[in-house]
Amino acid sequence: MFNTILIPVDGSQPSTNAVALAGKMAAEQGGKLILAHALHHTAAPSRLHEIAERLGFADEMEESFKDVDVVATAAMMPGAAVVTSLSGEAQKEFGEHLLKAVAAKARQAGAKTVETLCIEEAPAKAILDYAGKHDVDLIVIGSRGAGKLEGFLLGSVSQKVVEESECPCLVVK
Repeated sequence: MFNTILIPVDGSQPSTNAVALAGKMAAEQGGKLILAHALHHTAAPSRLHEIAERLGFADEMEESFKDVDVVATAAMMPGAAVVTSLSGEAQKEFGEHLLKAVAAKARQAGAKTVETLCIEEAPAKAILDYAGKHDVDLIVIGSRGAGKLEGFLLGSVSQKVVEESECPCLVVK
């Protein structure tokens, strides 16, 4: 029986699917869900805007999507385009709205106890640290996240979590 289920969320479709499945599991077993969002975005603001539109909080984030930081320019990496990400404050706001939206989806799937958590560190490390310190029985994670640049440069978050977790993991497409 899985009493405590940790679901890393980034708003990607696999992540949203993981929330729905974990919500059903929690409903059947009376378990608690912990939805965790790591504030370490490499996803382009336009990609995060798409997620906000799909999950219904784009209007609330309209001004924040204009608040971007330059990550890399052609001067830093010759031949590279300008790469931007949301500012730290805008990332926090995105995370709060995202967690609220996916918590509602978890409750719709039947979960009774849903907690949310924003973490300010790299996603895989945040997930593994939290699971190791809080008696997590199962991690349900989406197969592919919103940050393709990070996946390319650092490896898949879900892959690292599955390889290094001390508790069982379920990867959802």
